[in-house]
Amino acid sequence: METGEKYIIYIGTNDKVTYSQLISTDEARDIVNRICAKYVGGYTASDAQGGWVDETDTLTQENTLVYMFYDISEEQLFQIMDEVLDQLNQNSILVERQKAVYTYYSGEK
Repeated sequence: METGEKYIIYIGTNDKVTYSQLISTDEARDIVNRICAKYVGGYTASDAQGGWVDETDTLTQENTLVYMFYDISEEQLFQIMDEVLDQLNQNSILVERQKAVYTYYSGEK
């Protein structure tokens, strides 16, 4: 087993100006997948639903893309997030960092 950092990022799909989803979740996922592939050798992706209260005290709900990474640097993570912010027209991305114990299991030897 190895000890290292696990990063999870949560990416909303609503446009930061209109607060509505202008591109499909599938298209957003394809964009983020291509960006991730430029910077890292692997990731795990899933879909979620998110909600937040905006500056007008209005509850906004949106489809959310969740990406998990092991074995990457913060520099790689920031490169991914900078491109995603621009490509999906987002204000921010939630980042979670955890200490993790993990291994890439290939069967008994």
